Amino acid sequence: MNLNLAFRVSDIFGGLNERQRARLETMVTVRRFDPGTMILKQGTSAVALYMVLDGRVEVTREPEDGGASVTLASLGPGDVFGEMALLDDDTRSSTVTAREATHCALLPRWELIQELKRQPELALELLRILARRIRTLDERLSILTSRQAAGARSQ
Repeated sequence: MNLNLAFRVSDIFGGLNERQRARLETMVTVRRFDPGTMILKQGTSAVALYMVLDGRVEVTREPEDGGASVTLASLGPGDVFGEMALLDDDTRSSTVTAREATHCALLPRWELIQELKRQPELALELLRILARRIRTLDERLSILTSRQAAGARSQ
């Protein structure tokens, strides 16, 4: 998927007009990641927002108690990741690994923050994405909690 098309179909950038998207296109760097390449590592500093242009990535998280890694999402063309640590200025909350040959557009933190200030509609789209992700995680948590409660009752 070319950069222009990826910006048009992306949840976060798709609502912008052509001029706004063209401006953002000048700010990104495109990188290629081979299958199995760790793109982001949980606990590291954040420097950019990533948008998948082609390929697939897997988002995982290792619990602080040292348990097994949990898959949070599989993302493809038009999807973004790496936004949380940019917004709250904390470390990365998950690890992202390329599952196949993947190209990503990287938007540096400084540029993203400036664009969020210039274009409130961009900030609103990012909030919608984050809210959907929270809802999905809430649902997964309720299912897990329900299963654990059922298992405890059967013992």
